[in-house]
Amino acid sequence: MIKIYCGGVNVVSAEHHSEDLSTKFRRLKLNMDKESIQDYIVTPEQLWVDGIATEPGIMRQFVAMPMGQGYTVEAQLTGKEINGGLQFEITSSLIKEITSTSHAENDFSVNIKTMSGKTFTVPCKLMELVLEIKRHIQDREVGVGGGPESEMGIAAGGKIKQTIAQDRHDPRIWEDQVTLTIPVHILNTAAFRAVTGHTPPPCPIDASTYAEAHLPFFGLYEEPSSIAGHFEALKSVNEIEQDRGLAEMSEPSVKPRLVKLDRHGRAIPTGSQVDLSAAVDDPDGILSPAGPLCEFRTLADLERELKSLMLDSALSDTLEG
Repeated sequence: MIKIYCGGVNVVSAEHHSEDLSTKFRRLKLNMDKESIQDYIVTPEQLWVDGIATEPGIMRQFVAMPMGQGYTVEAQLTGKEINGGLQFEITSSLIKEITSTSHAENDFSVNIKTMSGKTFTVPCKLMELVLEIKRHIQDREVGVGGGPESEMGIAAGGKIKQTIAQDRHDPRIWEDQVTLTIPVHILNTAAFRAVTGHTPPPCPIDASTYAEAHLPFFGLYEEPSSIAGHFEALKSVNEIEQDRGLAEMSEPSVKPRLVKLDRHGRAIPTGSQVDLSAAVDDPDGILSPAGPLCEFRTLADLERELKSLMLDSALSDTLEG
């Protein structure tokens, strides 16, 4: 199961990761109205996710936009821009066991290239966390970040048809003690060139250009579901630019040639639960040492939480009466 956040905002539920009592009551209301409270996707049923689940069966595509200009999902729904980028939290029931071996004191080195172009090497131990490596870099008194002008966040783009698959798995299969958190930072053109030393790739063609070339879109069968977040306050980039007088018309509706595909013979892997004593191999240091933004909960866990909240609320009313 995978949770995806745009700058800390859940792309399925529209809730911020820092949950409070109002979050629980909004979830309770959804449950009472027979609406879904699932806030994650499941594989292999969910083959891809292209955006933000604004309506059942409809998504707004992910669009990278500069922070500080009011375009991002984070800015529109929280009034702040702190996190930026994307965050992924992955919980599995089938994690390969890694056996530990003995290693030298300094196992490897990391080559650092700063935004100013300066390079240096930091010796590292195998079991050091990314946070500790960052402290080594700070000890060298070298800044490694871009400024606010280089930071990018995720905004809402055009609408596409896509469904969030419902979690029908037994909640006991998920390994709730091993959730891997991967923050994804998005670079603008200048930062990309400074960090990688390469010219940024060209922008991908848009849907209209694709359709004009008579290339087909493929419609893969998806089980319908009612899973979507309450994103009523969210505007697309085009809608914001219309409000600001920067765009004159709404987004064009593109209807390319559609090729429908059937999905058959789906295989769900089986295996034993993960050994909690096993280490997780992360040679590239992409996992966040801070861990998940909020605690692991399956759909069944959320429903139990709501039942408890309803009982507490009913007891409180009884005592006050």
